Amino acid sequence: MGCGILHRAYVIRKENNKYLLDVISPYEALYSSVFGVQADTLSYSQDRMCRRMFDELIDRLNYREKLVIDRLYGYRCDRCSISELAKDLETDEDGIIEIKNSALDRLRDPNNYRYLEKRWYSGTDLTNAEYELDYGGKIRAELLRYLTGCRTDIDIISAVMRKNDISIQRVYRNVSVVSSETGRFETSLSGEKSIDDAVSALKAFKITAKPVGNNKKRRAIRGNVETILITHAGVEQAYKYSGLSDDDIAECVYRVLTDSDEGYGCIINFNISDGLMGLLLLKGYMYLDSLVNDREQIYEDLERGGFHAQAEEFEKFADKAEIYIADKTHTSMTFVVVPESVALSIYEDVPVDYHELLSSAEKTDVEFAIMLIKNVKREFADFSGLTVTDEAKHRLDSLHRDGKSADAV
Repeated sequence: MGCGILHRAYVIRKENNKYLLDVISPYEALYSSVFGVQADTLSYSQDRMCRRMFDELIDRLNYREKLVIDRLYGYRCDRCSISELAKDLETDEDGIIEIKNSALDRLRDPNNYRYLEKRWYSGTDLTNAEYELDYGGKIRAELLRYLTGCRTDIDIISAVMRKNDISIQRVYRNVSVVSSETGRFETSLSGEKSIDDAVSALKAFKITAKPVGNNKKRRAIRGNVETILITHAGVEQAYKYSGLSDDDIAECVYRVLTDSDEGYGCIINFNISDGLMGLLLLKGYMYLDSLVNDREQIYEDLERGGFHAQAEEFEKFADKAEIYIADKTHTSMTFVVVPESVALSIYEDVPVDYHELLSSAEKTDVEFAIMLIKNVKREFADFSGLTVTDEAKHRLDSLHRDGKSADAV
């Protein structure tokens, strides 16, 4: 779309699984012009980065280019038309268009692209973990030793339990087992197939678990049954098992500790070098959020210990980890630039599902409908109607009433 058409355009935005028909914003119009896209999905961090980098790159333009971008797109000031801007700069409309195109070319310059490339950060950069040292195997071995009563050569698991306020207790066969109450989770394991079920049940329990209070003992149960009690930050989880080997039990506890979204993930699933990983685990760091929360202290400890290369690596990793967590805690945003005629058709038809939305678009612009199918079919699969903003409603009502286009640049 040309600049003039863009300023008469609308957008459909999807945020928090809600759909909004709105007048296109200056940022969306500029993004569409720079990247040459009519639809895109941005993570929370990508969206923030693009907004920040547009500000920085526009400030690097020369005076006339900066003025034309800001005023034509209304980016950081009130928007004006090409003719108004031509008059102010004492040139003709072709001159304004030439300046605008020059500015957009500079924003697309490969030397700047590292700032504008929306895929500057990828979750796979952080989570593609390949290690020469088998830290998972090391933790499993330590858990096996711990659960069988050994208290030596368990440096990592001991540090992890201290750091994260975790205790693990094994109640052996033919020993009384406290029955379950409101504040305790309890399930039974029998054979390897039950491990997955128990882990799933345990994860589900974490959502509603309450701190342990005073547990009243019911009738004691005796028999060929064993119990593992795991307490984390005052919440006790208990599950019973029978017929499993010590290795199976260690594996189950390992997966409870590492195979979950606790703290936004276990660090052994992230791309950290063997050396740095070992240092972090020996300090008791098991979960990603604790690395971010303690990043300054960790960096200082590494530097003070003479681990300068690891300190530098950690600093870069922590930056990415903060972005990763931000994207986990905020929804992505999908936007589609909608031509004026299509927006009016959608406004009048009030579609209530994806197929009706396509039908409304196809009536006035087949190419747009095809683009919608190619680019956002998956994101819009749950479309069930949209909300029209007051500004869009005002412009579309005027357009419907007198058939005139909104102000064009």
